[in-house]
Amino acid sequence: MTTSSVQYAYESLKGTNRTSNKDGVGAFDLDIDGYSLFAIFDGVSSLANAKNGVNLALRELGRIFYENKHNNDIDLVKIVESLNAKIRESKYKKPYTTCAILAIPKDKTRPVKIASLGDSRIYGVDKQFIEQLTEDHHIDGHPSVLTRYLGMEQLEHSDIFYKEFISSFSDYMLCTDGFCSLFEKDKSLFHDIFLRHTPTGAKKEVNKLIQGKNQDDATYIYVRTNDV
Repeated sequence: MTTSSVQYAYESLKGTNRTSNKDGVGAFDLDIDGYSLFAIFDGVSSLANAKNGVNLALRELGRIFYENKHNNDIDLVKIVESLNAKIRESKYKKPYTTCAILAIPKDKTRPVKIASLGDSRIYGVDKQFIEQLTEDHHIDGHPSVLTRYLGMEQLEHSDIFYKEFISSFSDYMLCTDGFCSLFEKDKSLFHDIFLRHTPTGAKKEVNKLIQGKNQDDATYIYVRTNDV
């Protein structure tokens, strides 16, 4: 069995046009068999309770991860459905948020798994290029109008974007749309930074590029896998 370990770094920067940061980030990595789990959430900025939805989702995700930490498999679709149910049963009005979740196996012969709702994204990164792995859920021509999100009254199994694959990527990036909007303007520059640095080193350089320029909250996680 070929095993892997992960290095990662993350940042969440309040947007210059925002009074508070409604994004959220979660990283769950234990030195045991199974999967490492990474997630980002982007609370709908126009809704007062969006951050409450993000916090509910993060707590529920942590609970699920640690209660199942000794399992060798993980069901991301079921997890997203559980997060949605937790938000739906809360007392908050319209606590809507996007989500993007990445599960990386310790055993490299097993599939990487990704799931998302909304416009938060997951990218695969290798030495040649960066590839978007998720699909955005918004109305064509109106990117700010989401069609799917956590907190939906009727979330169907088919509403959740899901993919699993034996990966050829060494690195991954998860990000909210506030980061994506800057990243997509010069992907080659960001790509070069990621390849030349460790995740922690890249974080310092990336923050210089986006801090003060992000009108919306900008959150990202950069994950690197290493053979053990």
